[in-house]
Amino acid sequence: MKGDMEKMFGLVYECFLISYVLTNEFFSNKFHFISIVYLDE
Repeated sequence: MKGDMEKMFGLVYECFLISYVLTNEFFSNKFHFISIVYLDE
C-alpha cells in the first residue's frame, strides 16, 4: 500500500512539474512575442 501511495505521488508530482514547465514556456514565449511586437512599432 505504501509503495502504491509513493507511485501515485510520483505521478502527480511529475504531471505538476510538466504542466508548470509548459506554462512557464508558454508565458515566456508570450511575453517575448509581445516585447517583439512593441519594439517593432
